[in-house]
Amino acid sequence: QAIPLGDVNGVGGIVFDSTYDKYEFDFINVIPATDSAQLLAQVTVSGTAQTSLYNYINRSQYSGQASPVNEGGLSTAAFSFHDSATNEGVSNVVAEGGTSGTLTVYGPSAQATSYAKFRWEFALMNGSVTSEAAITDGAGTWVSATGINGVQFKFSTGNVTSGTIHLYGIKN
Repeated sequence: QAIPLGDVNGVGGIVFDSTYDKYEFDFINVIPATDSAQLLAQVTVSGTAQTSLYNYINRSQYSGQASPVNEGGLSTAAFSFHDSATNEGVSNVVAEGGTSGTLTVYGPSAQATSYAKFRWEFALMNGSVTSEAAITDGAGTWVSATGINGVQFKFSTGNVTSGTIHLYGIKN
């Protein structure tokens, strides 16, 4: 059962604890200030965003690609939900609606003894190609047995102009 935990307002951090087995974020029309920016997520440990270049691994499929793209490998400092390999990101045109989708975080508890897993699916209007709708889906792992206790979202450049992010806690 999904328990609504509130909206993400960008002011406070999202804190995970052992109350829920997984957390789900619903993104609705999240728009970047800068055209073609990628939506990113960084995990937090003890309230500090983790920027290590060796702990984020993610793989995603972007519409129009014949095969998945290894977006993260072991060389990024965040999960990228959009196609940074070809620099295709989210449109900042309000009428195009930015990006909408879902991110699920499995096993993030600060008491975790195994890697936290992430799964996402987004729809967007591509900022680098006029009027091109796109989808992206993927998965990632935070490669550390140290439990994460939060996550922060940002765009690769610029701020978040508008949009809503709802947070739900889910118990098995």
